[in-house]
Amino acid sequence: MTVASPDTLPAGDAGLARRTMRVVRVEGLSRRMRRITLSGEDLAPFDTPRQLHVRLSIGEGASRATRLYTIRRIDAAAGEMDIDFFLHDAPGPAGDWAAQARPGATCEIAGPVGRPVGTADWHVFAGDETALPAISRIVEAMPGTAAGVVVLCVGRPEERVALSHPPGIVVRWVHPRGGETAGDRLFDEVASILPPKDATVFAWAGAHADCSRRLKEHWKASGIDAAQCLAVAYWR
Repeated sequence: MTVASPDTLPAGDAGLARRTMRVVRVEGLSRRMRRITLSGEDLAPFDTPRQLHVRLSIGEGASRATRLYTIRRIDAAAGEMDIDFFLHDAPGPAGDWAAQARPGATCEIAGPVGRPVGTADWHVFAGDETALPAISRIVEAMPGTAAGVVVLCVGRPEERVALSHPPGIVVRWVHPRGGETAGDRLFDEVASILPPKDATVFAWAGAHADCSRRLKEHWKASGIDAAQCLAVAYWR
């Protein structure tokens, strides 16, 4: 997750835990996804299933940059957390830092922040590569009785990742066709989904700003209450 969204961030920083973190491991998960393991002290405040994100800051002074990222894994007892970074073609300061980070590099985090996933009979999660960390963590923590569908659009088949999920969650991987954008492909696939009749629904999306806006409008037009959907602009 790379873009601060008003749907997920509090109005200010008051009450957020702050830590200085040090890179201890770096792992390439795919051609464009990089996992960075950070180490720090007293990470217990960040170990919550309801708020999965942190503000990550790098640099100082005028060069300081802050972006929102998902905690992919946290082990508070060991003082570690993993953050997965999608490396855009034209990365910003945080993406540049992630691409070049080596053990010993430092950053700062503040959090946790985020809106929890709503309860429902049936869930739909949709995202492009930037949402893989968030969707992966959300669905692997869902109860075994959970039902719904996950739609993930990635550029190439080899960019798929292993996804643990309850048996009632169906995962669909799609790829852009011809000259269409990932956002168009993702929207078309999600718009074709018909939730079970009479089921309560919670819908969640993380993607390019245009796609997230279209999905939010689609779900509203489909009759899903605003409190039961969250469509976040992960990048622009």
